[in-house]
Amino acid sequence: MKRLLLGVGIGTAFAYGWRKLTGAQDQPQPSWTGTDNDPEDAMRSGAPDDATIVDRVQSQAFRDVEVAPGTVNVNAEYGKVVLRGEVESEDLIRDLVARVQQVDGVVEVESQLTARGPADAG
Repeated sequence: MKRLLLGVGIGTAFAYGWRKLTGAQDQPQPSWTGTDNDPEDAMRSGAPDDATIVDRVQSQAFRDVEVAPGTVNVNAEYGKVVLRGEVESEDLIRDLVARVQQVDGVVEVESQLTARGPADAG
């Protein structure tokens, strides 16, 4: 056991000395921090989280708009807002998308809204 510990100690000392002699730089361990794949970048940058964005969209974008509650479903993921549902007209869809784009924290808007067609006369 003593020989094993002595061998590990000598090996570690040799590896450390070799790195210093060759001028190797200490390299930090890889991490997600600062990469495009870091899911917490938005939180660190002060951007609102997705739940906050959904609340803001529902309270700001739908203010003064004739849309029945529950008619439009609002989801957000990493700042991308998806609108789903059925509304009265194409003009209302364009208006809602424009309003949602103005909400703080919204990066992109995807509309899966459909307009109700005129009722068949018979």
